[in-house]
Amino acid sequence: MNVISLTQQKEQTVQKLAEARSKLMETAAYLREVNDRIAKVDQQLQNLQPSIVTQSRTMPNQYSAERLNTLMVELQNRRTQLLTKFRADDRLVREVDQQIKTTRAALEKALMKQQPSGQLA
Repeated sequence: MNVISLTQQKEQTVQKLAEARSKLMETAAYLREVNDRIAKVDQQLQNLQPSIVTQSRTMPNQYSAERLNTLMVELQNRRTQLLTKFRADDRLVREVDQQIKTTRAALEKALMKQQPSGQLA
């Protein structure tokens, strides 16, 4: 039978207590570090935008393109009619030419929107 003296038992208990305190301090420091990281991540999350657009798609507006095509034909017919009465440099003909130019640009823009761009929403 091994008898341990009271002094040895006390020393062992004090040593175990010191080791436990050391581990407690290490754990507390680690916990503070983790809480700091969590706070930083929370701050970053608050600064993020609620949604991020990763893809977009333009839906064709076929009605607009059809309407612009119709308008283009009407303007060209009007220009032809005006040329039977006026010269090409007349104010009325120039106004219709400008309307044709504007309508053509709008039509090209509408048609560009209808073509697949490779991007999706």
